[in-house]
Amino acid sequence: MHFLTYVILGLQSLEAGTGEAAMTMLQSPQPPPIEPILINLLNDVSRVSADFVLVLDDYHLVDARPIHDMISFLLESQPEHLRNFLLHTSILGRLCGPLCDSVTRQQNGQQILDDLERANLFLIPLDDERRWYRYHHLFADLLEQRLRTQQGDLLPELHRRASMWFAQNNFLNEAVDHALVAQDNDRAVELIEEIAEVDWGRPWCKAAS
Repeated sequence: MHFLTYVILGLQSLEAGTGEAAMTMLQSPQPPPIEPILINLLNDVSRVSADFVLVLDDYHLVDARPIHDMISFLLESQPEHLRNFLLHTSILGRLCGPLCDSVTRQQNGQQILDDLERANLFLIPLDDERRWYRYHHLFADLLEQRLRTQQGDLLPELHRRASMWFAQNNFLNEAVDHALVAQDNDRAVELIEEIAEVDWGRPWCKAAS
């Protein structure tokens, strides 16, 4: 219940009055079951006029099933372009603006990452320059699970896009990883040959047929 209070207070910083009824229910001497509270809160969220991304510090410490359900519901309430950004980039072990643009086919990846980074929540910087980030692991797991459920047919293409970007930017090991997940084995072999040439200074030696 303390977690829900924290979420509602965050939403009220965006638009006054959001979740007021849900907060009243939470603070009642005998709070109702979690489901009507969530439904009431989600109805309020759907009426928030501005686009927003809900970011939660220490989400990886949250184990209660209703809280995970609430995060799933709130993800569905996001604008489609933001929801797709989060889902499509969940396949990435690390993120930067240009990579996100390549994978999502959007042009605002850096802006979204900047917004999340400024909140110092949800997204973890991997370098001092704030070029590379990763999602909290459990949040990434939730996103990827929903991606598999809702848009599973896109997974090979998303991994191919990621592989292409990594290869073009000389991150060949990660390019191989994504090519293999995409089951693009021919491309993976080509990339492994490139790695061999870089590491050993000579073409890959192929076995005679």
